[in-house]
Amino acid sequence: MYFPDEAVTVVSAVIVATNPDLQIARALKQKHNSSEVYLMLFWYDAFLTPIMGYASGYRLPPGNDSIRMYFDDYGRLVGRNELTNRTIYYRLWTNQSIEGYVPFYVSKEEKIFKLDV
Repeated sequence: MYFPDEAVTVVSAVIVATNPDLQIARALKQKHNSSEVYLMLFWYDAFLTPIMGYASGYRLPPGNDSIRMYFDDYGRLVGRNELTNRTIYYRLWTNQSIEGYVPFYVSKEEKIFKLDV
C-alpha cells in the first residue's frame, strides 16, 4: 500500500506539474521562512516520475496514459507522451526555458534552479 506523505506530495506536485505555477514554492518559502527557494533535479528522477505523478494525483495505468520517460542510447531524455513532455521535470531537463525557474547549477547528473518567488 502507498500512503502519500504531505511533503512528498507537495514536492512531487511541483516536479510533475504541467503548469509552472510557483504558488506551491511561495507557500513553502513562507512556511519555512526562507529567503530563497531552489529546485534540485537529478537524472534518476526521470525513473521516479510515474510515482511522483501518482503521488500528485495522476493515474498510473499500464501503457502511455500517465507520466513516462526514459533516457535513450545517447543520454537524451525522451517523453513517451504529450503529458510527459509538458511536465516541469521534462521541460527543465531538456533545457526548455520556464519563467521563474532560473538555472543555478547544471551538470550531467543534476540541475538546480533558483525559483523566482
